[in-house]
Amino acid sequence: VDIQALAHAVQLTRQGAVDSLRYAKGDMFRAFQ
Repeated sequence: VDIQALAHAVQLTRQGAVDSLRYAKGDMFRAFQ
């Protein structure tokens, strides 16, 4: 297993999760206005 590739995949996954959370928060904020 390539450690570098594994670390990169984890970083991408974490970034995707953060982006999803940010979008979800934005949608909730918009829904309450």
